[in-house]
Amino acid sequence: MYASDSTKTDGYYYHLEPAIECAEQTGKPILLVFTGWSVSSNNIAQLYENTQTKNLVRENFVEVHLYVDDKMKIDFGQKNYRGKDINTVGRMNAHFQFTHFNKLSQPYYAIVDKDMNKLCEPIGYVPKREKYRFIEFLKSGIKGFEKSK
Repeated sequence: MYASDSTKTDGYYYHLEPAIECAEQTGKPILLVFTGWSVSSNNIAQLYENTQTKNLVRENFVEVHLYVDDKMKIDFGQKNYRGKDINTVGRMNAHFQFTHFNKLSQPYYAIVDKDMNKLCEPIGYVPKREKYRFIEFLKSGIKGFEKSK
């Protein structure tokens, strides 16, 4: 299965456009999760084992998982930062990550508003034993969103 097979599942989106629409309708910020099928999703699952984390995300954010290795073919009509055709959803997501955050690592978490303005500093991998860092990141994003209103 590729992320492109479904717009929303398990409480989060697989595509940016419907997540932006939802953020506009709900008045919530967007939690971008850059990941991949070849990336162990253990980090995300381990962070979400914590009830506080799960509740913070579900109650305060529109969540979207952008898979950088999604092989679904698209006709984007542009070249990426390396000059290659953006011809898959994964390349489009990787290009988006690189052009907006100057990073190509997964997992990578960013909190933005509907206009893609960063609301706090994004973070990368967070070990389970340091889940408090992820909780602080989420709270920082909520605070940044409140200030931006």
